[in-house]
Amino acid sequence: MQREIPGRIAALDMGVREYLAPLRPSHDLRRRFSQLPPRCVGVPAYVDVGGRAGIRDRSGENEGVEEAPFDEAHDASRRTRLANERTYLAWWRTGLTALAVGVGAGRLVPALSKGAAWPYEVIGVAFAAVGIAFIVNAYVRQRQVENAVARGEYAPLRDRMALVFAVLGLLLGVATIVLVVANPE
Repeated sequence: MQREIPGRIAALDMGVREYLAPLRPSHDLRRRFSQLPPRCVGVPAYVDVGGRAGIRDRSGENEGVEEAPFDEAHDASRRTRLANERTYLAWWRTGLTALAVGVGAGRLVPALSKGAAWPYEVIGVAFAAVGIAFIVNAYVRQRQVENAVARGEYAPLRDRMALVFAVLGLLLGVATIVLVVANPE
């Protein structure tokens, strides 16, 4: 069932939505749009490298955007940069979470528990320091990967940095367990 909407754009029925649901990269979109059944005339017939869609009219000719050849190297670089942005935001989320745990452990838990507050405050400060380290590392790592992509190279995570964060996580985890077991109130 196709409804006409001003501007020669057709509304998609549920069948077309189910057909397009499993799509991922833009080159796959172009292939799938070109295979649409004839009843889907008026929906985007292809997607160019920039992600813009063209409309195939009833005569079968394309309007709007001309189809450009697919550039695999450009697309791979674009996807790598987008993955780098997502990773940068993941480092930030981890840092902000560690800061929130620091506030909870350093301020909220001592206010709600009986006994000495200083062990919780030490754990809270340590979590906050790790959170700041994650946020700083997010920027440094993002710049390293971006520069490597611009040069056409790969920038692996340094073993020392991975080891530092693993040891800090292990120490904070053990300290938290000891603190919880030693002060069950």
